Amino acid sequence: MTIHGTPGRNDWKASLSTTKPVMMRVFAMTFGKLSKCGYIRMYPSKDEVTEYKWRAQARLRKEIGEVLSIKDPKEVLRRYSISRELLTAFTAGFIDAEGSIHIVITKRKRVRGGKVIRVTFIEPRLAMYSTDREILEEIRKAWAKYGIYFHIRICGRATPNSKSKIKKPPITWKMGLQKISALKRLLPELLRYMKHEERIEKAKLALDILHGRIPKDAKLIRELLERIKKEYKEERD
Repeated sequence: MTIHGTPGRNDWKASLSTTKPVMMRVFAMTFGKLSKCGYIRMYPSKDEVTEYKWRAQARLRKEIGEVLSIKDPKEVLRRYSISRELLTAFTAGFIDAEGSIHIVITKRKRVRGGKVIRVTFIEPRLAMYSTDREILEEIRKAWAKYGIYFHIRICGRATPNSKSKIKKPPITWKMGLQKISALKRLLPELLRYMKHEERIEKAKLALDILHGRIPKDAKLIRELLERIKKEYKEERD
């Protein structure tokens, strides 16, 4: 997606080119409300690789275009972290683009009555990913002011490509949250702004598990996750 225009003039536009229907819906939900005309343009076009591609365009008010055209994500975060409401909106957008909501099912050994048994744990987790650790640190610090404490660790490094000029691929960092009390507080706030439909469904399922509305039955949870996966598979592809 690109934002283009001339600073000081009222001719800003948001444009998107994609082969994924879900991204067209996200664009429509986001910029339909921000468009100064009250609508957006969508039209198909041929693509050399995928045979088809969708394009979308929305005309924006000057004050919105100038803010959205800021290239540095840290500057955007600085503006959004002045209030919890804006920080929540920024974080939800980050999760839509570069995040995940997992429900992890594991078995661990525990001693009960002098015997070692395997106990099933079902744990919802929230994560955001970036090769820029600094932006994740800024988000982490901003949420710490509200008593929400994320942790950051290395997620992995891209596989070196002999044809690439980049000899040392960048590290991907993961910022995660799995504390139950924090997830109960944060997920409902994020859901008000999230647009990614599959992640919305997973967030709702996570809240149902956390609040005991769905039993912690591993088979049932796997079935529900598989149902969500199948429902949105076409959009991911």
